[in-house]
Amino acid sequence: MSADVGLLLARLLAGPVSRMLDVVPDEGQSRAQTFLMEVAAPWEDAADLLLRQLSRSVVWFVAFCVTGLAELLLVVVVSIVFGDLPDVVFQAIALPAAFMFAVSMVHLLKLALVHYTPEAWWTAPAGLKKWLMLAQLPELVVAGIAAVLVASTV
Repeated sequence: MSADVGLLLARLLAGPVSRMLDVVPDEGQSRAQTFLMEVAAPWEDAADLLLRQLSRSVVWFVAFCVTGLAELLLVVVVSIVFGDLPDVVFQAIALPAAFMFAVSMVHLLKLALVHYTPEAWWTAPAGLKKWLMLAQLPELVVAGIAAVLVASTV
């Protein structure tokens, strides 16, 4: 069984993200604990699925911002220290941030899909539909392909 990468990131960023989103804590819980429950929300209806996808998108976007800033600083340092380097080096540096941004956008795409389709489609999750919405493998594959395409244009 593989670890849920989005949930691991959410645990690391729960405090700042929950403050940024102004999460109202449940009784007896902190904002971060309430936010983590939203990220790992079970799928009972369309509202749960919307909340789950939005929360995960924000987590991945905040991770992209942090990583992007670190990569920008790394590019500046590498450029100063080593001068001209092949484009492959800069593409490799840009790849993690591009990947995190792409995962965030995949979650927003899932959110839009749930929002703009009839709610009845999402009240009885089953089979392939459930796997595509909850499994992380499809989103990581799509994001990985998108990240490689974006990083190759740097």
